[in-house]
Amino acid sequence: MPRTIVSNYLSGLNLTNAADNPLGIGGGVTIANAAGSALVSNTSYYWTISNSGQISATGAGTTAGFGVVLAAGASLTNTTGARISGYGLGVSIAGAGTVINQGTISANQTAGTSGYSYNATTKSLGAVSSGLFIGGGGVSNASGAAITGTYGGIALGGPGSVTNRGLISASGTTRSAAILLTSGGTVTNGAG
Repeated sequence: MPRTIVSNYLSGLNLTNAADNPLGIGGGVTIANAAGSALVSNTSYYWTISNSGQISATGAGTTAGFGVVLAAGASLTNTTGARISGYGLGVSIAGAGTVINQGTISANQTAGTSGYSYNATTKSLGAVSSGLFIGGGGVSNASGAAITGTYGGIALGGPGSVTNRGLISASGTTRSAAILLTSGGTVTNGAG
């Protein structure tokens, strides 16, 4: 049975019950974690999530501080006025998925020197820090919406497309990228 979250979770929330899918997060609801990631599913369910609240992970480090962490096949909609933020990554979808952003998605990592890494052997790029990392698929950023990070706005780990009518930015001055296409893809930058 679909689930709508109407109360706060201040130590994060781990999604394990497929019967909760699709999942809605109500307006005014806060899901936060200062010591780890905020909203996590390590299961292989194809989650469909609509966020109208605030999701925030403020912990720093390589295994902490991701706002939303989902497996491949996930679909995430961040509605107008909603916010998702993390330290290293605001949103991480391990494989191909879909993200529709009408609010704000951000990563606040300030330590480090780059938002991406380069493997000279495989000649491939890898995302280190960005507002949104998705392993491929589609991203739509609506007019008035923002996807930002110090070192990266959006990183696609596989083929995909980005349609932007809002703001996608990286504020870092060294080795940062607003959009990083590690395996090809398309970017459409529309009005606004």
